[in-house]
Amino acid sequence: MSDRVSLSLPYSNSRDVVDVLKCHRLHVSPPAELPENWTDTRETLQEGMVFQLKYLGVTMVEQPKGEELSAAAVKRIVATAKASGKKLQKVTLTVSPRGIILYDSASKQLIENISIYRLVLFQLLRRLFDVSHILCPGLN
Repeated sequence: MSDRVSLSLPYSNSRDVVDVLKCHRLHVSPPAELPENWTDTRETLQEGMVFQLKYLGVTMVEQPKGEELSAAAVKRIVATAKASGKKLQKVTLTVSPRGIILYDSASKQLIENISIYRLVLFQLLRRLFDVSHILCPGLN
């Protein structure tokens, strides 16, 4: 089973430079700080948090876990983005109790919409597989 890893970075009008993976440097601004009471507002909890990002890309991974796999996937995404030489796409990411939604900031075109049920089901299936694999190691 293959899964995808997406990588986006925060942006704003400033030209600050932040480290990405300690070995890659891209021109982005540091993320805006959340207010201390962000969880107190009902609207935030229902509608979700909105983040303005630059979309670097997406790549396939063999398994949905593991720091080495994630680090390698991120390195591939960053290398591909740098090699393309194109300007990074500005996107809007909304994380809410309904799921994760990614839009193009300029055109408002939907890029990705992942339901919370799909995320939860995936986690449950992964845990079930891990448990059954431990209990019955002969099953593949």
